[in-house]
Amino acid sequence: MRGATLMSRTVGGDTLTLMRPTIPEHGIDHHHHDEAHLILVLAGRYVSTAQGMPEVCDAPALVYNPPGTEHRDRFRSRDGLFLAISLANGAEQAMFEDVRAPAQACRMPGVALALGVRAVRELATWDAHSPLAWGCLRAELASSLHDGPATRLRPDALRRVQARLDAPDAPPASVGELAALAGCHPVHFARVFRATVGVAPSAYARQRRVAKAMHWLARGRTATEAAEALGYVDDSHLHKAFVRVTGMTPGAFRRACGH
Repeated sequence: MRGATLMSRTVGGDTLTLMRPTIPEHGIDHHHHDEAHLILVLAGRYVSTAQGMPEVCDAPALVYNPPGTEHRDRFRSRDGLFLAISLANGAEQAMFEDVRAPAQACRMPGVALALGVRAVRELATWDAHSPLAWGCLRAELASSLHDGPATRLRPDALRRVQARLDAPDAPPASVGELAALAGCHPVHFARVFRATVGVAPSAYARQRRVAKAMHWLARGRTATEAAEALGYVDDSHLHKAFVRVTGMTPGAFRRACGH
């Protein structure tokens, strides 16, 4: 994509890049994309020929472009802001496996827009659980094309998934691994887990890790000791995760416990 990069991450071959347009509208020619990609328009006046888009879009929107898309989508000015998501070769097929993939560029439904905004937040607050979070978001984006409520995980399947997410020394889990434990398709796993537990798998894993940190702090251990015991890079990473989940700092929590 053409623009000034503000933040970027590559995970599993997918690339998420938050950008601002830098080329004037008249400088954008028809161009071709071999890979599937998503464009999340966050600000600015955007012109797109994708199905379901207005002549000029001046509100947040998420556009899906299948492989081989040729277009001249562009911003009317250079004060826009957008998230470009390029899917790795083969990832588009995996993303929409067992789900009817759009045959042409189109505007994704409102629930998908909310998922795209969550991807921006994930990019801005990247941590060890973010690859799992993105895998779940990608699956949920495909699942958003389905109508109807999600089913729920069976208790035994939920216990297997929670045990894997709670494993203290295991490497970060993948969507495929968790879906296999749950006995459901990867595209549907994140949606079903959220319907059962109330949060995404990555949020559950973060909450559980912070809960363990709370246990350490409540016993009088320092944030540095808790961070080391729980595998955080350092106590600043614990600080960020703790505030993200609880709304308070580890030090404030420790003082509230009388230490």
